Amino acid sequence: MNKTYIIPFIILTLVLSGCSLGLQEMSRVKYTCQAPPTGITATAGSNAYDVKLALAGSTTEVAEVVWTVSKGASTQSQTIKTSPFGYTFSLATSGTYNVTAVVKNICGETSTLQSTYNAACTQATSLTAANGSVPLSVALSLNGNLNDIAKVEWSISKGGVVVDSSTQRASPFAFTTKAIALTSYEGKLDVSAKVTTSCAGVYTLTGTYDYFFVDVVSVIGGTFAMGSNVNANEQPVHNVTVNSFYMGKYEVTVAEFRRFIEATGYITDAEKIGNSYAYFNNTWQYKSGVNWRYNAVGIVRSTTEDKHPVIHISWNDAVAYCTWLSNKTGKTYRLPTEAEWEYAARGGINSKGYTYSGSNSIDEVAWYSSNANSATHEVGLKKANELGLYDMSGNVWEFCSDWYGAYSSSSSSNPTGPGSGTYRVFRGDCWSNNAPGSRVALRGYTTPETRNSGYGFRIVLIP
Repeated sequence: MNKTYIIPFIILTLVLSGCSLGLQEMSRVKYTCQAPPTGITATAGSNAYDVKLALAGSTTEVAEVVWTVSKGASTQSQTIKTSPFGYTFSLATSGTYNVTAVVKNICGETSTLQSTYNAACTQATSLTAANGSVPLSVALSLNGNLNDIAKVEWSISKGGVVVDSSTQRASPFAFTTKAIALTSYEGKLDVSAKVTTSCAGVYTLTGTYDYFFVDVVSVIGGTFAMGSNVNANEQPVHNVTVNSFYMGKYEVTVAEFRRFIEATGYITDAEKIGNSYAYFNNTWQYKSGVNWRYNAVGIVRSTTEDKHPVIHISWNDAVAYCTWLSNKTGKTYRLPTEAEWEYAARGGINSKGYTYSGSNSIDEVAWYSSNANSATHEVGLKKANELGLYDMSGNVWEFCSDWYGAYSSSSSSNPTGPGSGTYRVFRGDCWSNNAPGSRVALRGYTTPETRNSGYGFRIVLIP
């Protein structure tokens, strides 16, 4: 190489080498992380038992998070290496959970964040069971604070055998059983609700329910000619309109009345006064100690007569029963008005104009003096009337809600009788009377406290 160029070349080489070294030194400058997360947040997850953890503050420089959740000896952990670096853990029980997040940033630095999560859930206080709106069903519901409930497992059983069950995961956490067989399940039922909270706590509420089904028949309202020209107190015949209602398919039985007594401790008028009017030794007389537990001749009934109509009860006793039934079911039960009773006994809108309820032949539909053998009989054994109602003629007299009074000749709607009086109305005749007494138009009356072996009742349900 020409000497003229050697020296400049050496100088140029040294300069370029210096620049290269400078650039290499500049590339080694260390980056300092300036935006660390500031804390931990916890919110409810999509599943009722889950808690969603996240970092508060900036996560732009986060490279990895090691989450640890502990409660007592139980520990859950997870390493997350992708944004947004959140972690969802499952609750095991209610209480305080310790939460730790070991955060590693892109600068290789490590920091630790700590927090706690308190899983404290409210609880329902009790359960309620009632007759369902669907016939032959039971409606179950919870009382108290339901905000933290995640799941309810309902069960209803009798004698250890499950009648029906359901699992619910959404409010309002109420359950109505499917229709259940009256003959199989009427009586004491065991009810339970196994409740799981959103804190994963589990508790069970239990109770019993006296399942009581009242078999009623729909009576569609209408207008009819009430009364007759046979007896003076059945006159004048007049037009009456009644609204729709439901009427007991049968007269109230001994078994049904017993349930009322056992539930309330109610003391009947016969028990208060100490006797009732009964037919024994071929005569009618007051017999000491006779009450609703006794038959027509004043002998204590056996359980084989549980389906006979209850007797030796007064109008007062019948009203008390209706009040109890209304309170028990949350529905409105009462005695029928005299107009409702006669309309239903005549067959309502299906009436065929029979003399007796359901027939012109009394033996088809009624227990009366010629066939009853001086005794009441199990309800429902005779032919039903046009509406499907049994024993509206014969078996026992049936109390109505009205005070007794003379009929008006004017047309009326839903009459309830006089505003006051001395006697209450009863209708339908009983086992001891002859055929004319079983006519649908025949009226009877007695004082509210009077009781004897011919008095019974049936209920109406107001929709």
